[in-house]
Amino acid sequence: MEEEKQVGLEDYIDIVWRRKWIILLSFVSVLASTTYFTFTRPPTYEAASILMVEAEEGMNLLDPRGSLFGPLAKPVEFFERIMESPSYRDQVALKVTERLRNPHGILLPMDEALDLVEHNLTLNTSKTSDFLEIKAHADSPLLCYLLAASGTEVLKDRSRGVDKEEAQSVLDFIEDQKIEAQQKLEAAEKKLQLFRERVGIVGNGEEGGALGKLIELEKELAGVQAQKELAQANLEAYDLRIAQVLPDKTAGGRETEGLSREIATLESIRANLVRQPGEHHVEVLSLDKKIAEKKKKLVESIVQDTDVRSSGMQVEIAQLQERRTAEELNIYVLESQERYYENLIEKFKAEHPSMLENAIELAQLTRARKVYENMYNILLEKGEEAKINASTGTGGVKVVEKAREPDEPVPAHSKRNLVLGAMVGLGLGLGIAFALEYMDNTIRTAEDLSRTLGLSVMGTIPDIQKLENMQRKRSGKKKRKGGGERDDPGLISRYETKDMVVESYRSLRTNLQFASVDKPLKSMLISSPGPMEGKTLTVANLGISFAEMDKRTIIVDADLRRPRQHKLFGVGKEPGLTDYLVGTASLEDVILPTEVDHLSLIPAGRGSPNTAEMLGSNRMSDLIRKLISEHDIVLFDSPPLVPVTDAALLASKMDGVLLVTKYASTHKDAVHHALEILEKVGAPTIGAILNDVEVVRRLGYYRYYYNNYYYYTYHEDEKKEETKA
Repeated sequence: MEEEKQVGLEDYIDIVWRRKWIILLSFVSVLASTTYFTFTRPPTYEAASILMVEAEEGMNLLDPRGSLFGPLAKPVEFFERIMESPSYRDQVALKVTERLRNPHGILLPMDEALDLVEHNLTLNTSKTSDFLEIKAHADSPLLCYLLAASGTEVLKDRSRGVDKEEAQSVLDFIEDQKIEAQQKLEAAEKKLQLFRERVGIVGNGEEGGALGKLIELEKELAGVQAQKELAQANLEAYDLRIAQVLPDKTAGGRETEGLSREIATLESIRANLVRQPGEHHVEVLSLDKKIAEKKKKLVESIVQDTDVRSSGMQVEIAQLQERRTAEELNIYVLESQERYYENLIEKFKAEHPSMLENAIELAQLTRARKVYENMYNILLEKGEEAKINASTGTGGVKVVEKAREPDEPVPAHSKRNLVLGAMVGLGLGLGIAFALEYMDNTIRTAEDLSRTLGLSVMGTIPDIQKLENMQRKRSGKKKRKGGGERDDPGLISRYETKDMVVESYRSLRTNLQFASVDKPLKSMLISSPGPMEGKTLTVANLGISFAEMDKRTIIVDADLRRPRQHKLFGVGKEPGLTDYLVGTASLEDVILPTEVDHLSLIPAGRGSPNTAEMLGSNRMSDLIRKLISEHDIVLFDSPPLVPVTDAALLASKMDGVLLVTKYASTHKDAVHHALEILEKVGAPTIGAILNDVEVVRRLGYYRYYYNNYYYYTYHEDEKKEETKA
């Protein structure tokens, strides 16, 4: 069963040390790229214009940004959309290319100018400030300045153009209203003139007395009615602006349609109630309140149904709704005043029943003329104001600080870039290292065998070749018994008795002796999950280690597919195990002595195509029993467990099986598979060893200090021997 390993600081240090080349490569690559970019890129210049978003004063009539509750400013999103438009980029690029023209032609092609505008010209905004910054950067101070200056000019021109378009629509609407008001005024004046001619009234006919008072009341009523019509025109303008701001799709919402029908119904009831004789002030006030509430819900519903993500658009809609509500209240007040004067006129007529019918008609005609005259004058005045605002407007933005041609480039921040490059390179390297470690499924530590795979760790064997190289560097020479140099790591009989390799196999021998106290292990199969994991050399050195204790030890090379024991001990391959099993040689003929005392070897013998049948035969079982009876330790070198079945046939006949795993090579899945094979055949597993461990890495505090102690002792002994000599 797998147990979760507690990862500590030493494990992280170990990962970093093992993956140091990946970390170093990533660090050097990123830092070198950053250094090259920092010191080879051309100098960059920056220029910027500072603009202030102005609140525009407008007209209370027909201008949705009127001054009823103060001026309105364009939202920041308005200017962002202008700068994102292709037409804006085209105009800026055209201005830049024209200003760079010289007698020999255009210095900057149009396509390059467009690319500069798209990537090198930006608008920096702040949600809490009314200031905008148009910033440009380029590798030329003149080009940088022209980008910023041209971008600012085009932005102002485009904003003014939008205002002019809006003002023109307002002027067109006013002209239509003026024509209608003028026609009504001319008709009213004509009726009044005809009446005077018919009754013979000279002048204005306002002689005073009762008739003069009636005419005065009619004038007041006419003034109120004129203001009411203007307020209704304002209301229509607000509705028009709200419809322009919101997308068309909001018009089809069910809730919106329902509220619109309810408002229309309430307004119809109110109109009928006002036309009825009698006092209906309380009922009208209640209806006005309901209508105002419904209209508020209508606007909220429209805003909710619409995908209005722009905060500036939301603010404008809210302000328009507030102004529309205020205009409705103004209409309500004017209607109250209108009813008041109408009641006074009716009361006056009731008090003067003998007044001539001509006088009453004269007052009515005078009032009508006054209404249309006031309406026409106001429209004429507002039209002139609209023309002035359209011609003198700033477009809602004012330049606070103009762009200037920079004198020096932007600081390169070389130190900061190098530090960031180093940090990024190191972080990337560490990330790759830990990612590779996470995906690594090979065995690297004794904990992988004990915790993850549930195996007893009998020992760890260092990488002999790397250990020899390290010893050579430390001592300046390579010393072995028997003298001479070897091209490949070999048997421990060729090493000094204090050598770390010898000590590691002695430790393995001791652990095996204590692995089964009640029943000592006499026959052991040494195998591995896969090939090339060091089992053959492990069998040979373990046999030598047991023989050094004067134990009668024999090694049987049962790896009939790839035999190597005879090469290690320098003996012949034939006769051997296969020769004995087929009956062509006796047991005495195949047991060969070695240069190590108390150690014998049975080589593999001649090749055979049916190795599995031979190893599983009864003659093989008899051989195992004879060898156990005549020797203290019998070690079998077998083929790998996973690829072939030879090892599994022998495993069940042994006192125990020792698995050899190779550091950073053997996969955990392969060990799992090997254990499953051994479990199926009922073979007792002693444990495992970790072979070819890198000595230079940290193998835990014990191994680390042991290594230092070993080298210290080894060199001190050498120095003493040299001193004596």
